[in-house]
Amino acid sequence: MRIYFLIFTFYSCFNCYSQTNEVTFNNVFAESFYKKAFSKIKLEDYNAAVKEFDKAIELNPEYIEAFFGRGYAKNIVEDYAGAVLDFNKVLERYPSYEDAYLNRANAKSNMLDFAGSILDYDKAISINSSDADSYYKRGFAKDELKNYKGAISDYIKAIKINPNHAIAYFSIGYAKDELKTYKKAIFYFNKAIEINPNYIEAYFNRARAKKKSKDFKGAIDDYSRYIDLVSDDADAYYGRGNAKNKIKDYDGAMADYGMAIRINPKSAEAYYNRGLAKIKAKDKICGCLDLNKSKELGIEQANKEVKKHCNRVNSTKKNRRIEIGLKAKKNICKPVS
Repeated sequence: MRIYFLIFTFYSCFNCYSQTNEVTFNNVFAESFYKKAFSKIKLEDYNAAVKEFDKAIELNPEYIEAFFGRGYAKNIVEDYAGAVLDFNKVLERYPSYEDAYLNRANAKSNMLDFAGSILDYDKAISINSSDADSYYKRGFAKDELKNYKGAISDYIKAIKINPNHAIAYFSIGYAKDELKTYKKAIFYFNKAIEINPNYIEAYFNRARAKKKSKDFKGAIDDYSRYIDLVSDDADAYYGRGNAKNKIKDYDGAMADYGMAIRINPKSAEAYYNRGLAKIKAKDKICGCLDLNKSKELGIEQANKEVKKHCNRVNSTKKNRRIEIGLKAKKNICKPVS
């Protein structure tokens, strides 16, 4: 949608440019390269588009429309600093050009200059206060600066303009979660899912909020829905395993931790929690193997649990340490999943 608008704007501006500037050979050739650049953009060959815009600007250093187009293409090829410079040039000539502020704000956000992007969104909103996405994007920048209340205010403004703005509802939920108001977070995740029933990130984050609010069965349901849509996310299996652990479904928890490990063999937390789940399920030997693995992977807390569960002296004072290495060699433990 943005590229369609961009092309429409450029051709409109180019017509104005042609009518108001002396026609020279350089301008004619510059126009040719400018049009070639748009052909490249339509083909999504943005690096080639940048080169064509370069040629147009070389022939006509005041070709503002070409600066805008090059800035747009540079944004897409992740040359954000170059994009900012091009949009600076546009705004020197046209200080009320809303799209230039929006595109420069996007580049600044990608450079993690969220304070700078907020200033550009401020300018864009002062020019056009009826664009829901401008409020949403400014809210996102505030979110990144941990100004959650300011972000929520902007998301609400976006929703007032567009009541079906699912991402804005989701983002309020995310901010509420960061503010530890989990029931409110769940409410807004619900709204996002009502608008878009396949909003996978909303299911994942609602699951996390439910788990934090101790609705473990509800969390399991949401993790399961998410896993139905995304079957290779280790974090989802790990989160569902934690929720199952809380309701003492140790077999289910171990299976989920196992899937998390299969997807991400370096998941120290999954080994750690699976080890504890195995010990709770009376499988101390294999649980200790997992705890030792988590210790190898950097979980400091595992040292305490190994000392507590794996080096324990039994009540008959036999002083026999569990022979974890020997048991591991005999491969008596269940597979990863």
